[in-house]
Amino acid sequence: MSNLPSKFDSNSGLSRRELLLGASAGAAVSLAAPALAWSQAASSAGSPAKGHAASALTAASMPQGWTLDEIHRRWQSVRTLMKAAQLDCLLLPGAEPDGRYVSASSASWVVFPLDGRPAAIFPGREPLPVEILGAGAGSRERSGEKSGEKSGEKTGPDLGMDLRSPRTEAEGMVSPLLVDVLREKGMAQARIGVSNLQDVFRNLEGNVNYTTYDHVLKAFPQAKFVSASDLMMRVKLVRSPEEISVLEKATQVGEAGLRAMFATAHPGVTHREVWTNVWRTMWEASGEYPRVSIAANAQGATTHGRPLDEPLASGDILAEEITSSVLGYQAQVNHSVAIGTAPADWDSAAKYSIEVFNMLLDWIAPGKTYKEFVDFYGQKQEARGTKPQNVVLWTCGFGDGPRSGPGGRTEGVNLSFEAGQVFDLKPVIAIRDGKGALAQFGDSVLVTEKGARRLGTRKLEAMALGG
Repeated sequence: MSNLPSKFDSNSGLSRRELLLGASAGAAVSLAAPALAWSQAASSAGSPAKGHAASALTAASMPQGWTLDEIHRRWQSVRTLMKAAQLDCLLLPGAEPDGRYVSASSASWVVFPLDGRPAAIFPGREPLPVEILGAGAGSRERSGEKSGEKSGEKTGPDLGMDLRSPRTEAEGMVSPLLVDVLREKGMAQARIGVSNLQDVFRNLEGNVNYTTYDHVLKAFPQAKFVSASDLMMRVKLVRSPEEISVLEKATQVGEAGLRAMFATAHPGVTHREVWTNVWRTMWEASGEYPRVSIAANAQGATTHGRPLDEPLASGDILAEEITSSVLGYQAQVNHSVAIGTAPADWDSAAKYSIEVFNMLLDWIAPGKTYKEFVDFYGQKQEARGTKPQNVVLWTCGFGDGPRSGPGGRTEGVNLSFEAGQVFDLKPVIAIRDGKGALAQFGDSVLVTEKGARRLGTRKLEAMALGG
């Protein structure tokens, strides 16, 4: 998460230091503040690089945080699925998107009961604060120095969630706190879902700490532990209006990065100069780290988000994955461009890729399945002699949802489109005799009740730069 500003909302009277000092060991924070929000980093200083694209976007123009209503909406959505799955509680690794989704903090673990207060557990002696703006001062009980007795001291805002950490450095393990919290919440014989345990997209064996999980299992031999990876994936796929507005802003940041690429990429310019200008433009626009992956005559992802020192040559086709971040939510855009004199098939391939994008956008509607969509896309690739392959749907947000496409990409094939889902839609068409070059045009799109719409605003068009 980004750094906190030095002062919170003037109505709360809380500085960052005061909140840090107030969030002490074993804190049980009562949450009733009317407006929970997460902070954004300030924009970076310095003069624009050569070719830097002017943009009205700044970190200050970005959404400054989530509201408490949004966080509680997420809790209610999670609990609706928990009830259907007959789960009494969830264990969510906080370093993973599931824990961040419900706590919006850097907690190591989140204990999320079907009824009652969630608990965020931090590994250090002092729990890191939940990053808030305008939360308003409230009453919070603070653990005592000895034996954990509660002083009832009023120390900070009411967030609706217990914050826990070890009382001493010697108690630095997380598992004793997990065990304590689960016992306090009456989960000795409960049915408990564990996210990131197994069957996670692109990580089938999951990402749960073995030692911590083993200690919890041994402490609760009568409890039933099951995977909750699918539950959490599904609940995060459907976005609220507040989340959609954040993803729209992130898409604007991505399009600012594309404009910087258009302004910089010409024959003889190094890949690194283009990459740096795009990255810096996006950083200054949002105050959060983007992922810029640009490649010549290959898929953009092949450079793994790193700049190269090779110069761009006339005839190269740049493909890219331009991924921005606002409040930790990612959105991606794609817009292949030709450098100098384009290959003979460039114009035809680019126009067909744009045509396919529009056909796919028109095809999407609630109730249709991902599998049907992927098959339809594969048919359009085959119609031009392109082998059905490549990711065509990349889940926005934390980016941990399905990445679906033909040619063996089976993620999400059992899902259906629902209003509120947001994806990067990015069809790929191979350029004949283009040395492996690809025409790819993509944008973040929102599934609506009646179909789908783009979140971006730029014109999708074939471009040759510096010819």
